[in-house]
Amino acid sequence: MTLEALLALLGRRGMSVATAAGRVRLEGPAGALTPDVLREVAAHKPAILALLTDEACWACGSQAWWIPPHGRRVCGVCHPDPWTARRDDGGAHS
Repeated sequence: MTLEALLALLGRRGMSVATAAGRVRLEGPAGALTPDVLREVAAHKPAILALLTDEACWACGSQAWWIPPHGRRVCGVCHPDPWTARRDDGGAHS
């Protein structure tokens, strides 16, 4: 599976993708993250980390990107991940 196909699949399942301390963080509905999908995320971890840390936001300069279910990368400072605001544990990690 390509990275683009994986991100599209995660979006269709209502998952958001972010990074935290060099880890990939996934948030979404219960049951959306199957063992097969988790293996694909692990296989694409370097590419996901690169996608979410490769450049600074044009508005604030942050490199804290995340991908909500709609699939477009957004700045985590200008547009905070709502899951992070609601949970203390940071969600599932890969």
